[in-house]
Amino acid sequence: MKMRLKDIISLIYIFVFIAVIAEMRFTLTDVYAWRILYHASILAINALCTIYLFLKRFNYLNSFVLLLFSIIIYPIIISVIQGLFIFPMIMVDVVTWPLLFVVFLDYSMTNDLPVSFKWITKYGMALICLLSIPNIVLQYSTVKGSAIFTTYFCLTFLPMLYLVNTRRQAAIFSFLVGGLMLFSSKRAGYIVVLLGVGVYYTLLIYVRSGARGRLKQLRKLLITFIFVILLLFVVVEIFDLNILKRLFSIIEDGGSGRIKIWNLIFERYRSSSAVDKIFGHGFHAVFYRIAPFGISRYAHNSFLETLYDYGVIGLMLIVMFTVRITSITVKMVMQKHPLAPAMGYSLVPLYVFSLVSYFFEQSMLILPLSVFWGICLGKYFAKKNDKLSTFHGVWIPTCLVNIFYFWKKNKKGE
Repeated sequence: MKMRLKDIISLIYIFVFIAVIAEMRFTLTDVYAWRILYHASILAINALCTIYLFLKRFNYLNSFVLLLFSIIIYPIIISVIQGLFIFPMIMVDVVTWPLLFVVFLDYSMTNDLPVSFKWITKYGMALICLLSIPNIVLQYSTVKGSAIFTTYFCLTFLPMLYLVNTRRQAAIFSFLVGGLMLFSSKRAGYIVVLLGVGVYYTLLIYVRSGARGRLKQLRKLLITFIFVILLLFVVVEIFDLNILKRLFSIIEDGGSGRIKIWNLIFERYRSSSAVDKIFGHGFHAVFYRIAPFGISRYAHNSFLETLYDYGVIGLMLIVMFTVRITSITVKMVMQKHPLAPAMGYSLVPLYVFSLVSYFFEQSMLILPLSVFWGICLGKYFAKKNDKLSTFHGVWIPTCLVNIFYFWKKNKKGE
């Protein structure tokens, strides 16, 4: 049984890379076969995760697992009621990332990762970085946001590299990803890699060094960081990159029009009925029913997107998830847990992409982080014997039952 579960876990992880690579190729080439492969890979992940859960039947149920299942079930029910159950996209974007999280959390509670994860991560990451180059080149010849957006996968796979590969490999890939983001001229990506890598190495020194050696190591890190910044300025000048101009123009251009989009969506939310404000308008309602300024696109803010799509209740679930991930990371740092540095890095893309890009609403950038968080929390809970069972977790589904009873009652009164 353990061998079968081990094989399933490895296969799921391989399909995550296949899905990412297929999406990168589709955004570059517009060949629909790549999009079909992406969807097929995501559905394969869902199927394999379901098989795993059927075979394993859980080590335990805690509040975190119940929260993740609520994040799956609630949007599906709301979307069915609102007539926005769009298959297979709802299975791709709503189900996959929480399901991945649950499976890897459960597996890591009682098992070490397969040895294959080291080479899968290393070669998979190398391929993603390599495939990012034509996407970046395309950005200079035409304005194609979807192509450059998929280069962000480099950023969200980095924590897995920190987790399973050597420190030397981690340093090489950190520098490589930083260079790719510099040439991409994407502000969010550049901020994530610069801040995230800084957080990772700072926490690494804090966790691994004693009180005497810590100050010395921090000085070395600061000198290295200054050197890297100066090197980046030289590269910007030589290649005439506009990343610095774009960083300084955030206030002037409103984040490439994001503020206008946010204002529009918030106004539409304010004009919604009380019931829709509480429960939401359904799956990707911003994309399908608002289509800001005549373009089918998302809110560029996961929290605002969730508020409109799934109402106050849906937003509460996502906020609870974010707070829980953050609080666990803080505990790890305070305890000098060996997983704290990589977890610290992971918070940077979580917050940056959630606030100014796409994160929770699509099973794309969040896929690698779902695997990573599942592994880290599984190991952490196992070590802490953190079995937060029924009392802490049962209130979530109970609240949902009461909420839907309230909705049904209000619908009848209309």
